[in-house]
Amino acid sequence: MDPESILKKLREELAAAQESRDAASKLLSGALQDFPSGIPTSESADRVRRASGEYGRTQKEATAASSRLNAFLTREANASKLQRISTTKNKNDPGQMRKRLP
Repeated sequence: MDPESILKKLREELAAAQESRDAASKLLSGALQDFPSGIPTSESADRVRRASGEYGRTQKEATAASSRLNAFLTREANASKLQRISTTKNKNDPGQMRKRLP
């Protein structure tokens, strides 16, 4: 798989994970607003517990997707930097090659 395809897939995975997290966040907010008196019923508390668990799971997925994308971009940036390093002849010694950092 070429780097552009990998990057596209990683970005799509991150976007999907963030959308899931945002949806879970809305569910949790809705569940928390379900009891304005501040005292939840057992059903409301269970709804908050489920929504909180879902939010935590989707947050972990979004974090993992972000980490995968970041790791890929870091490796690609380093690989690109290595490719740009050119070898030039040392002016003092025309036979010796040295690497010039960008």
